[in-house]
Amino acid sequence: MNAQQNKPAAQPASRKGQMARSIKHPQDTSSVANLEGRTTTEAATAARPAGMRTGASTNFSGQYLYDRFVLPSSEDITRMDLVRLMVESLDTKSFKDHVGEMVNIAKTFAERDKGTTGEALAAGRLKTAQNTQSVLRAAYGAIKFASAELEALGYEPKTMGYNLISSVGNRALKDKGIKWDGTKLPTKEEVARTNHTKAEAKALAEAMEAHPKHDDEDRAAYFARLDKYVEKALAAAEAGDQQARINKLVADIKEKAGDFLPDLIKALSA
Repeated sequence: MNAQQNKPAAQPASRKGQMARSIKHPQDTSSVANLEGRTTTEAATAARPAGMRTGASTNFSGQYLYDRFVLPSSEDITRMDLVRLMVESLDTKSFKDHVGEMVNIAKTFAERDKGTTGEALAAGRLKTAQNTQSVLRAAYGAIKFASAELEALGYEPKTMGYNLISSVGNRALKDKGIKWDGTKLPTKEEVARTNHTKAEAKALAEAMEAHPKHDDEDRAAYFARLDKYVEKALAAAEAGDQQARINKLVADIKEKAGDFLPDLIKALSA
């Protein structure tokens, strides 16, 4: 018997390993069109027609993500394995496009099934897709752009699960001061200025519509006249926002206090 005959047979690769390799180099590009024939992972990973573009930008199609995260799935590869592969394989724009396509597919089904017996199921899957988009963004952004902050919060690739990565990922992004896509997170002051500018522009547009310019009025005089209406509208909007925040706070306290609300009110009044 020669050495070649004594050589042990190669062991087949594990299903999980095969799946991981197939995800890195999927055989699909996806669109919302023709959804009826593309509702399975097999359809999402079908061979491309000749000449169709391939490469990193076509990895993790929206259809595949819909099948894997929204529909029940029996694949061995875990959701966190998929997240990590997406971080390795996709640039930010490709990731955003594919995850957004997943949500658009769910929206298409929800619109199609309105008024039918499948409406509740489709609406539930749309909500699942939207929640999944938020989780995937937090996980992708934290792993890709805030790894040090994520590790400081206890992230360990082999142990942290998908259900925990969203809250931990968002905290890591906040600690670094960035959004999920790596761009700078605006400060509270910047947010306040932006909101004020938007409110001011809206108030001015409404004032101009309600109080047109007089024929004998120059621009300076016109805007001086409008100013008092704008200031009044801004004050009313600010008061409304403040009242809305108070109402929400009261509702939250009532919900959390439950039967202890009278005792809580008494304690706060002491």
